[in-house]
Amino acid sequence: MSTSVQPPANAKARRQQRIMAALRAAPAIRIVELATEFEVSTETIRRDLDELGQAGLIARTYGGAARPVASEPAIVERERLMVAERRRIAVAAARLVGSSEAIMLGGGSTTLKVARQLAGSLTRATIVTHGFAHAAALAANPNVRVLMVPGRYEPSEGIVVGAETVDHVGRFHAEVAIVGASGITLAGAADVDDEAAAVYRAMRLCADRVLTVADHGKFGRPAFAIHAELAEMGHLVTDQPPPEPLARALAMAEVQVTVAA
Repeated sequence: MSTSVQPPANAKARRQQRIMAALRAAPAIRIVELATEFEVSTETIRRDLDELGQAGLIARTYGGAARPVASEPAIVERERLMVAERRRIAVAAARLVGSSEAIMLGGGSTTLKVARQLAGSLTRATIVTHGFAHAAALAANPNVRVLMVPGRYEPSEGIVVGAETVDHVGRFHAEVAIVGASGITLAGAADVDDEAAAVYRAMRLCADRVLTVADHGKFGRPAFAIHAELAEMGHLVTDQPPPEPLARALAMAEVQVTVAA
């Protein structure tokens, strides 16, 4: 009986994905333990960690690696960053929304650009959101019905979050959910705030399809709370092609990627 041998590139990609998964479960990992688990040499693991560290996906430590935590400025500050890039993303995302009439819209600076674009392009829709600025932008279109979910107000982000927010989102069904991300790594799309991530996750689970909108600055940037593994991200709309090994992992996860022109 013959056995097939996986190509080294695929074996390395899968191993690195498992390393990232291990860091999701524990704040730190050690080279010796990984080498034993994957049945490879410590030098192989060390090279994996060096590569992931150079890509900004992990924080290298003596004898292993740790999970770095990203932070973000307030939304009013992020609004001034990558304005042209996010505008292109918003135009592409609105085009992909098409004639959908039931939409979930997550909070964030990139999704706010999408809200403004949708306000000018939709002819009829009901949109559920937890972002106050998003609701205000959409309300400029009399053909858009905006439903604001309840919850605890987070002033730095202009959104509501919490158990009540998640519960209320779960009462709806949408054709499409549009969510952002503080970072996208081999582990998936994540947000710096775990409560915001819970809302994005709830929106994703209530929708037929998902658009994840994020500029290239989010690639390889770890964040605290993962709201979608790569295979759950749906359709990624961005302004530049993702770098390797993230591009390879997205392809393996069958994530469709649209690079806004």
